[in-house]
Amino acid sequence: MKKLEDKIIKKIYRMEAGKTIGQIISEVSLTILLILSSLFIFSVIVEILNEQASFDLFDFLRDDFEIIKENFLNNSLL
Repeated sequence: MKKLEDKIIKKIYRMEAGKTIGQIISEVSLTILLILSSLFIFSVIVEILNEQASFDLFDFLRDDFEIIKENFLNNSLL
């Protein structure tokens, strides 16, 4: 009777270990797929914004900020 119980427990253990390994592999695969698809979508969006010259606004802000900083320093030294 003890041998039968041990056999059953070993079979159940193997079955559960197989399920767990399969679940871990599927979760890791899904996570990698999600990360790669997010990177792809992000790169496509950035490429579209570059084509539309949407990032030129940041150049204007940077130039204005440099002028403001320069004028602020000149005026604060007076």
